Amino acid sequence: MIAVQPTAGGVLQNIPPFRTGDSALAVLERLRDIGVAVLVDDDNRPFDILTSKDVEVVRSRTHNLGPDSRASSLFASTRRYLHVVKVSDDVRAISRVVAANNLVPGVVAVDDNGRYAGYVFNEDLQKKVETFFNEAVEQVERVKQAYPAAWSAVGERITSSVK
Repeated sequence: MIAVQPTAGGVLQNIPPFRTGDSALAVLERLRDIGVAVLVDDDNRPFDILTSKDVEVVRSRTHNLGPDSRASSLFASTRRYLHVVKVSDDVRAISRVVAANNLVPGVVAVDDNGRYAGYVFNEDLQKKVETFFNEAVEQVERVKQAYPAAWSAVGERITSSVK
């Protein structure tokens, strides 16, 4: 299992990247297992990405693969623009990037120098948002019970503003 690190809003996963000389078969296994494979350059900056959405592209590149085929045979030969988030971003910022760009199954995370740091899966992001929401609802219930008079004075305004 891949450990979740306390960065990028607490949802960054340490998914090792691939380099051009790595095994193409390892890339295919990673795609099958988790749905994403990231290629980095010599400076560890994201160069290209393959996701579960790229199955047809990958299939067209696998016809001549052998046991010694390199990762470079599956990825683009020129750097592709990738949407990324920074490890210092919070869940809200990450969610905006993912939603605005329809990123599936998630988004690449980089450090402040643009170097690959890991990957944020939408599923982990969704769980984090749901946990935050549930904790907020529980906190509101505690406030309502502890301060009923104050809640009756302001609670309706608060509740209606979140809808």
